[in-house]
Amino acid sequence: MKKVLSVFLSFVMLFTMCAGLNITARAEQSVKSSFDNETGTLTFSGNGAVSADSYDVSGDEIIKIIIEQGITSVQKNAFYSANNLKSIAVYDRNCQINSDRILPLNKEDVTFYGFEGSTTQDWA
Repeated sequence: MKKVLSVFLSFVMLFTMCAGLNITARAEQSVKSSFDNETGTLTFSGNGAVSADSYDVSGDEIIKIIIEQGITSVQKNAFYSANNLKSIAVYDRNCQINSDRILPLNKEDVTFYGFEGSTTQDWA
């Protein structure tokens, strides 16, 4: 009986330890989004990578995107459904834009704002 209890407690401890690691990993990637209906502005804050899963606004509603300090990268296809997008402002000098495919196909009239010498300028 003691052996069974010992094995059971070992599994419980292992499960608890793994669950704690998952929570810690998620805390490191905490991108938050907010949307202003009046201006059509989607703002990202926090830290981590922005992807298409980082927001739940219809792409056709988005006119302007603001990426605040702390955002580390913009992933491939992040804004692929933003057909009415006019501008993206990136306020973190080190934010990496990981692909040339973050916008809808054939969307060429988007203005990028960033800092001189930033990774955004290098990408653009």
